[in-house]
Amino acid sequence: MSPTAPAPEPANKQEKQNVLFILIDQLRADCLTGALAAHVALPNLRALMAEAVTFEQNYTVVNPCGPSRASILTGQYAMNHRSVRNGTPLRHDTPTLPGEMRKAGYEPMLFGYTDTARDPRVHHPNDPAIRTYEQHMAEFREMLEMRLEMSYPWRADLRRKGYTFDNYWDLHRPTSATGGAPRLNDPALYRAEDSDTAFLTDRFLATMPAYSDQSWFAHLTYIRPHPALVAPAPYNTLVDPASLPLPQRRGSVADECALHPFFTPTTQAYTAASTVLGFADLEPTDENIQILRALYLGLASEVDAHIGQVLQFLKDSGQDENTLVVLSADHGEMLGDRHSWGKFTVFDAAFQNTADYPHARQCRPGGQSAAGHNRIHRPHSHHSGLGGARDPQCH
Repeated sequence: MSPTAPAPEPANKQEKQNVLFILIDQLRADCLTGALAAHVALPNLRALMAEAVTFEQNYTVVNPCGPSRASILTGQYAMNHRSVRNGTPLRHDTPTLPGEMRKAGYEPMLFGYTDTARDPRVHHPNDPAIRTYEQHMAEFREMLEMRLEMSYPWRADLRRKGYTFDNYWDLHRPTSATGGAPRLNDPALYRAEDSDTAFLTDRFLATMPAYSDQSWFAHLTYIRPHPALVAPAPYNTLVDPASLPLPQRRGSVADECALHPFFTPTTQAYTAASTVLGFADLEPTDENIQILRALYLGLASEVDAHIGQVLQFLKDSGQDENTLVVLSADHGEMLGDRHSWGKFTVFDAAFQNTADYPHARQCRPGGQSAAGHNRIHRPHSHHSGLGGARDPQCH
């Protein structure tokens, strides 16, 4: 009888190889390379770019969050995975990135959310899993629930620290220090060290040291700078609205809508007022628009500061050289461009984002930019270079 080849060892038995996949919600590409780059402090993301290969022409293939993340995590176009809206179920047997990582010997950990609506054919009709679009992709191990409309661990943490709020959505409204009517850029109810961004980072940093003796895969997802646009101090006033360029747009909403019938309903549905809670009658004046843009950039700076803590943890723990870090966003944000807000439109600002691959510094000098639409791959290719496979960039 001929000897059989030994089975490949699981990832945690080989030389440790980690994967950290960071996804930022609704971050415009031009915050890093474009019109807004000079107006927002993102030192940690820029440092990452300096040692990474950056794909500056990186586009999501579909909006909004759920479908985009389905494409990112399956490597499929929306026409193939068919989860085309928030709440449209993803087939339970669709190959996914976390599923492929399990085949490579990893237990994929999720800190945050994937907005994956579950397939009702494999759940009981009363199962709460099919009653929300915010479920996590089934192959992930959910380490921390941080879903926009839930975030129960964060709520509990705030109450434990003495914060009082009657309604969860009060956390997403600006709050006046005097108890009067809030201004558009008044701070959030909570301090910066207690924000949802800080809570997610703190829980990640508190958890990951226990896994330092093995290979790990972690998906870390930040909800900010996704609206509602409210930021804790000092991020609510970090950016001077008067210093920002005005949005790129035609002379009036009517001029924009005249281009195509699609633009009338979408500009009516997604307005400046829809990006902030408590200001239903907000007029889209240049002053208000610039304040909203400044709040957005302040939230982006807050996320950057916390990503800096995560990257510093990798260095301090000696894991930076054996950790593949991939950073991107699920989609962009119009932010007043073309008199539009959100991402339900056809323009580049809603679809373009930046993707950084710092691990490529092991193959070629960092700081390089690469053109191309780097979003759709076969699912198995997501873990090339892991578990003993060769990295094609290096050959």
